[in-house]
Amino acid sequence: MNLSLYFITVLIWGTTWIAIKWQVGVVAPPVSIAFRFWLAALVMFVLMRLLRRSVKAPREVWPLLAGQGVALFCVNFLCFYYAEQIVPSGLVAVVFSTAPLLNAINGRIFMGRPLQPSAIVGAVLGLVGILCLFAPQMAGHTGDRAMWLGLAITLAGTMSFSAGNLFSSRMQAMGLHPTVTNSWAMLIGAGCSSNTVAPPRRPCATTKLTATQPSRRIHARFSMRAIQIARMTVSIPTTLAIMRWPVSKSTPPVMSGIT
Repeated sequence: MNLSLYFITVLIWGTTWIAIKWQVGVVAPPVSIAFRFWLAALVMFVLMRLLRRSVKAPREVWPLLAGQGVALFCVNFLCFYYAEQIVPSGLVAVVFSTAPLLNAINGRIFMGRPLQPSAIVGAVLGLVGILCLFAPQMAGHTGDRAMWLGLAITLAGTMSFSAGNLFSSRMQAMGLHPTVTNSWAMLIGAGCSSNTVAPPRRPCATTKLTATQPSRRIHARFSMRAIQIARMTVSIPTTLAIMRWPVSKSTPPVMSGIT
């Protein structure tokens, strides 16, 4: 059973970057993310209804649900979707592989959990292994400003992912089931993502870009979205303070962000 669950986890997490790459460019990333999690939330609520499981969430956890929804199912995916427009999905996966390490460090800082040496060693070894796999790709783009921009956006998304996992872990320590918290958080994330969609703008003749101006083209494409992502990201450090409330230190963070 454990081996089967392991292979299922590898299959889901290993192919999610390919799915994002296929989806990028068809519609605006916020629209893609909103549809993705509206549908996922609907499936989760239907599943819980069939299992006769309560979907009610206590009033005191709604700030945590909001934090998880914004961090894990909105900002996180906005960063990854925009990053995959300018860097290969393999490089995005390299940066995202730092998530277990960030979970351990943030769990120590914000929730007082002890750092497990075995977890740290495992996370570092996993990161080194992935770096070795994709080192040739990275070596060929070291002077590419667009690549470094994409990697920076990916790092911001990974940090947001880690914050969302800590919110989820905090609610599990309060006795809430992950299916309940993830369902509501996905609904909140979908709503936040849909609110980042900017209306179409008429192109200006004085700022027309050509193929010989890649840096300006990248800047024009991502500057507005970067402002929108930053506007939502600044709320995360404030809401992280919620996790300083008393909590059991034995509950490990859960990697529940890919749906």
